[in-house]
Amino acid sequence: ATSVVYLLDLTAEHVPAPLLRSKFTQILSSLVPALTLPDVEAPLLRPSIGCLQTLLIAQDANSWSLPHTQIGPRRAMAGLLALAVDHRPKVRKRAQEALAQVLKNPPPSPSLDHPAADMCAETAMRTLQDSVAAAGKIRKKPNRQESSHEPAIIHSLQLIKTLALASGGWPSKKIEPLCEMLMNVSRSSNEFVTMAAFEVFEAIFEGMADEFSSSKLPRLLEAIQELRPAQNDSQLLPPWIAVLSRGYDVSAQVQPQETFEKLPELFEMVTSYLASPSQNIRISASECLVSFLANCIPNNVILEPSVYDEKTLEKLAKMATDLLSVKYQAAWLEVFNVCSAM
Repeated sequence: ATSVVYLLDLTAEHVPAPLLRSKFTQILSSLVPALTLPDVEAPLLRPSIGCLQTLLIAQDANSWSLPHTQIGPRRAMAGLLALAVDHRPKVRKRAQEALAQVLKNPPPSPSLDHPAADMCAETAMRTLQDSVAAAGKIRKKPNRQESSHEPAIIHSLQLIKTLALASGGWPSKKIEPLCEMLMNVSRSSNEFVTMAAFEVFEAIFEGMADEFSSSKLPRLLEAIQELRPAQNDSQLLPPWIAVLSRGYDVSAQVQPQETFEKLPELFEMVTSYLASPSQNIRISASECLVSFLANCIPNNVILEPSVYDEKTLEKLAKMATDLLSVKYQAAWLEVFNVCSAM
């Protein structure tokens, strides 16, 4: 069976799409055992996922409109979503790649998003919620073993990141609930979970930079600022500062003037980290300030500044001068980088 399906995976993408559409039910029924039997080996699963990917990309808007109670693309997509959080790394990776490819190749339609994008987002969030709840229950048990649900949380976050990077990014209606979940997850005591949550934020920004979903941006940036870790947390602060810097880089592309006007308060917030005893935090803070200076000051502010722009620049200059005080002596190397960028 493995050799046959492997051969099918290689040949399926050369089959005309109309044929894959007309024979959908038949092909899917043959593949289902390979995708759903509990003890299927990974070498058989991976090419089966490949066949399914080719089959789903060939479907048109009409077939995507079938509810997932019927045998159709949505039901097959649900199977892929389940495999995308499988405990075997290679199976998980192949299923996530397949989901990304399907979402990047939507059927011709006026909509920006793939018809299955909403369903994928809902399922992924539910999976994350369940794995967080399961980890919470285990934590409460008095004589618990090492939590076996942390990997499940990380796999769910990987799935969300895959979906956020595919096609039109994360569906707009689902951004707020996702941020709230990510904020809760990133408070985890397991730094791998936190880093994975911050990587998802990064993926969402990438989706916003090329699509004018900019109305979602201010709320998202607020959400991230509320997430601010403890002042000397050398584990969480660098990734958090990096997310902040990336967020305002996108914000400056979408709303250059408003972002520039926010710079003094952002500067004030980030310069406080230059007094940190941890070198990692100081370097992250200085890189973030350099990024603000490079990305968040529009050319017109320098070429033809208004009176208000002048005031904003004066505030920034005063803060940069203050950084040369003894308080920041340990960070002078980083401070000089910020001053030369300015």
